[in-house]
Amino acid sequence: MRLTIKHFLCYCLIVAITSPLLALLVNRQIRVHYLTVLQKNLKAEAEAIKDRLLPSLRSEDSREIDSIVDALGKRMEIRITVIGIGGWVLGDSRADPEKMENHADRPEIIQALQSGAGKSIRFSATMGEDMLYVAIPVEEDGRCSWVIRTSLSLREVNILLRSLNSRILYITIIITIFALVLALFSSRSLTRPISRMIKVTQDIARGNFGSRLHLEGGDELAQLSIALNRMAQDLGRLFSEIEMEREKVHTILTSIREGLVVLDSDKKILLANENFNELCGLTENPVGKYFWEALRNVEFNRLIEAVIDKEEPRTREIEVAGKIFIANSAPLPDGGVVVVIHDVTRIKQVEKIKADFVANVSHELRTPLTAIKGFVETLEREIPSKQRRFLAIIKRHTDRLINIVADLLLLARLERHREMLEIEEVDLAQLVSDISVMYNERIKRKGLELKISIPRDLVVKADPFLLQQLLINLLDNALKYTEEGEITIVASPADGGVIIKVADTGIGIPEEHLPRIFERFYTVDKARSRKLGGTGLGLSIVKHIVQLHRGKIEVESSLAEGTTFIITLP
Repeated sequence: MRLTIKHFLCYCLIVAITSPLLALLVNRQIRVHYLTVLQKNLKAEAEAIKDRLLPSLRSEDSREIDSIVDALGKRMEIRITVIGIGGWVLGDSRADPEKMENHADRPEIIQALQSGAGKSIRFSATMGEDMLYVAIPVEEDGRCSWVIRTSLSLREVNILLRSLNSRILYITIIITIFALVLALFSSRSLTRPISRMIKVTQDIARGNFGSRLHLEGGDELAQLSIALNRMAQDLGRLFSEIEMEREKVHTILTSIREGLVVLDSDKKILLANENFNELCGLTENPVGKYFWEALRNVEFNRLIEAVIDKEEPRTREIEVAGKIFIANSAPLPDGGVVVVIHDVTRIKQVEKIKADFVANVSHELRTPLTAIKGFVETLEREIPSKQRRFLAIIKRHTDRLINIVADLLLLARLERHREMLEIEEVDLAQLVSDISVMYNERIKRKGLELKISIPRDLVVKADPFLLQQLLINLLDNALKYTEEGEITIVASPADGGVIIKVADTGIGIPEEHLPRIFERFYTVDKARSRKLGGTGLGLSIVKHIVQLHRGKIEVESSLAEGTTFIITLP
């Protein structure tokens, strides 16, 4: 139903209710007012009749009283009745007093005797119709002796009121029609600008932000039209800015070399740039599909599930369509996921070539180095002592080269066999105890103290050989760079995993070197490292072992105070 009709019907309902009520109220008030005036007139006439009848009343001549009452009634066009104190009628202008009943029980007579005046509207048995009665007492020597009653038939009153009611009804109809016309005009004047507003809002909803509404005046609708125009202007500007930003984002997404895909909370693909489709070998546009429908890859699916479950960023190496990618993923506020993939296939190929080269060279070097060391040890027993110092130098450098080759082979093994970890439940306290036995002699020789604090029942799931290599490298490193004080190994459970801390009171590491200490062949003090037989590969091996176990390693150090390595394993 249109607003105009609703508004008009509301007006009609109001008029339909108020008009009859108003007519009834006016009719009632006119009737009450008219009867009040008649009562006053009848009372005044009764007072006038009292003075005229008083002599006759004193003489108690009933015929004279009846004659006077009859004459006055005809002249005044009212009914006049004189009643004695006992209620008997002494004279009446319209009826024979001798045939009339005793009037002592009439309401107006009772009121007149009690309060000095009486009135009532009732049916008259004598006249056979409704009458308006007014009665006043006539006193003689300070006491009420007679009652004069004047009355008027209500037939004339009702005829007059019906005439007035007809006029009131006529006027009411005219007012009602006029009110309805005004209501219709008011409804149209109110709904016309609203209809125009609806049209403008529909235009805006369709994207026509140039549509405007102009209403004259200063009322609320005019102010609303101004606000609507301002809103349309602001929306147009905002949509233009959004469109520009959208174009920028589209340009950026199409220009970046990485593949990008965005999933919603239902794991459907919302956005995928061309590089993602090309890198993953997708021939059809995947937008709108579930990610497992577009890209059937177990590792990619596991990555998405992990990000959604943990609600935290994840990075994983995955292989898709024969290519190797580093996938960086992060959760979105609405429950979705964004994934950026980097093609590292060539990098991995180069790393493999390098690893193969290092492994092959290391294998080739290990045999001659072992032979050189054997010959040096043989020569030490056969040549004079003066020349042995040269053999000692050769032996020291040979040992250093052998250690480097061993570390390189271990690194190559770690890089080649990432999925070949032999995970077991390792008793950490027993493992550290076995390793400490290997270094007891060196610790005593340097005058250091080794403190171990590990719960007896602490078990970690790890590759026992690699975990041993990790602890050996850290303990060996601490021994090399600690001249006095102590070395501490502490382990404790934490958040479903294990935290291992290896701390020393050695020379410490300068802060500027901390970000690079896990790089291959990086040493803080090259001369000292070479003197101590360091290869520069120990910490790199430690980091590789930690990463293979999906853990993390941190380092805290202060010059001249010591260094602490913190390893967290899941």
